[in-house]
Amino acid sequence: MPRGGARVPGAGKKLGRPKLERSLDNKVAAKIKQIIKAEELWKFAAQTAAMKAKQTGNTGDLVRILVYLDDRDMGKCPQNILTGEVKPSVPELDFGNLVMSPAGEPGKAGKPN
Repeated sequence: MPRGGARVPGAGKKLGRPKLERSLDNKVAAKIKQIIKAEELWKFAAQTAAMKAKQTGNTGDLVRILVYLDDRDMGKCPQNILTGEVKPSVPELDFGNLVMSPAGEPGKAGKPN
C-alpha cells in the first residue's frame, strides 16, 4: 500500500524552501575583517603558534598558519591534472617463456602443468 504522494504546495505557497535574504553588498567579509582587526588576530595566532612550537616542539599549528598565509599571498601551487590512462601499463604476457611438453607425444596437449 503506497504512502505519501506528490509534493504539492498549499494555497498561496511555493514548493521548496524559501530563499534567504542576502545583502546586496558583496564586501561584507572585508568589512567584518576590518571591524575585528583581522591582521592583529593573524599576528596573535602566529605568535601563539610559535610559542607553542618552542615549548612543546609541535609545529603543526605554525606550519598550517604559514602555509595558509603563503597561499593567500602568492597563490596556491599548480596541481597536477591526470590525463589519459591513470593505471600503470601492464606488460603483455609472453608465452614463449612457458615450459611446454612436446606436442608430438600421444595424450599430451602441450599445456603446462
